Amino acid sequence: MELANLYFGQRKSPLEQQIHQAREFGLDGLGVLEGGALPLGENQAGPSGGVRVWSLGVGEEGEDCRREWHNLSIPGILSQLKSLGCSQLLVPCGFDPRQEVRERGQKILDRVFHGEKVVAEDEALEEMRCMPAGLAEQQLERFAAFLYDLQQAAPGLTIAVRPEATAASLLTLDRMEQLLQALSKIPLRLWHDTGVHALRQDGGLDNPGAWLDRFAKYLSGSTLHDYAQGALYSPPGLGGVDWSLLGEYLPRTSCRVLAVAPSYSSEVLLEARTILEARLPT
Repeated sequence: MELANLYFGQRKSPLEQQIHQAREFGLDGLGVLEGGALPLGENQAGPSGGVRVWSLGVGEEGEDCRREWHNLSIPGILSQLKSLGCSQLLVPCGFDPRQEVRERGQKILDRVFHGEKVVAEDEALEEMRCMPAGLAEQQLERFAAFLYDLQQAAPGLTIAVRPEATAASLLTLDRMEQLLQALSKIPLRLWHDTGVHALRQDGGLDNPGAWLDRFAKYLSGSTLHDYAQGALYSPPGLGGVDWSLLGEYLPRTSCRVLAVAPSYSSEVLLEARTILEARLPT
């Protein structure tokens, strides 16, 4: 199990030091994921194998927003992976290209963050479903082409995708199926973020079990954190994530990244690791 670098928050410690501290906590290394950042000027991964997975779009400290896949170059991505010594890439799918759809999706998500549970029949969701999907389908085709070119440029790289938390996510259950069919010649994988899927469920979208049941054989890893009433990156047991459900589907050899907010103590982090090791056996 790895530790998500977001635990170090805005501490400007070198990546090698973060890896060392993760190992002191009894974890295998680091997952460089959203919510964290690469220290400025960092160009080495430190100890061999210290970074297990890198999430596309994670920038340097001080950057205000995530860069989506279509704003990044494949040579630049591969250069960063090489500098980190990392062979697994997480690619968040990004959003519907239309600004109106993004804004509508964010408004619904904001309601969830304020503690509301949105039902599938919610009027705002129904209005979004009635909007033409042509531009989103075109973006999905571009996403497939990007992933194919990326895999061709790095045949040994493990590439996993995941949906976004909002109703404006480019990936849905059906579009994930379309993506896998379009890319049947490359070993595309799926990443499961427990917080993202909890948000989707509370936002009136699909439930986590639907993704796990439909795409279990494609799972390559998971970001592990609990979620309740709009709060992400909580230790297991403080929210509503169904860990026993995840344990039924998560491959024993998959990458597992514990994601805990920096406000929690090291004692809480150690307890979280122990709980997850018991609930998600390897």
